[in-house]
Amino acid sequence: MDTTENAGFDQAIDPVIDGSGETGDAPELETLQAESLDVDDDESQEEEQPKPIKPPAIERRIAELTRMRYESDRRAEEAERVAHELRQRYEEPVQQSPQDGRPMIEWFDTLADYEHALEEYATRQVYQQVSHQFEEQRHAAVQAEVGQRFVQAESRFSKENPDYQHVVNNLSVLVGDDGLPAHLRDVILQSDVAPALLYELGQDLDEFSDFLEMPPLEQLMRLGEIRAAVKQGSRRQHTPQAAHLPKPISPVSSNASAKRDPYKMSDRDFLAAKGLR
Repeated sequence: MDTTENAGFDQAIDPVIDGSGETGDAPELETLQAESLDVDDDESQEEEQPKPIKPPAIERRIAELTRMRYESDRRAEEAERVAHELRQRYEEPVQQSPQDGRPMIEWFDTLADYEHALEEYATRQVYQQVSHQFEEQRHAAVQAEVGQRFVQAESRFSKENPDYQHVVNNLSVLVGDDGLPAHLRDVILQSDVAPALLYELGQDLDEFSDFLEMPPLEQLMRLGEIRAAVKQGSRRQHTPQAAHLPKPISPVSSNASAKRDPYKMSDRDFLAAKGLR
């Protein structure tokens, strides 16, 4: 650079810097520097500005939902595992279970559990056996009492109705070896007028055949009607069967009082004539 150029450069910067080393136009320089710093700060802020922070409530909610989802999945897996174990322990052994329900050792995790199950099984077996025997004895005692009461009632009724046994035999022919159906037999035997029920049923064998064809409920209702009639004393009048009629009456002398025809007598009169009342 030549002398002329140097002189021009010095003249250009002289107004800016005085002899004391201080700037002549300090405010303008400071403004330029400040603007330069602001630009640099803005650029650095743009580069270093962190991502916006989510509010704490949202963060907590997201964390709670995530935890609940994982907890739900864990519980579902645990439930499936437990169900699988239960199926293996109980469903499969049932197919291999002995008929008497005796526990099998493969059902249990420990020997102590197996022994405990055996003790409970033995206790149940003894209880069931004792209960069964007691029930059989009680039923036998009840049946014996009912049978004894029926025999006594039948004996009394036969004295009042000589053809009773003949009527019952006719019923036996119709019902066969199996006898009356269980529901009828039990109701009749436990009735306080059992012989009278049988006697009334046997008076008309056609009606009795129809009676046997009725549904069970209607049969029981019919028995109730017969029992009510017997208790009220409104039984039908019956003619004694020929097989049980008294022997023919011997001729009587002319001075003897005439006797009534037994076929025309009422039951009460007939039994009175025979000395049964």
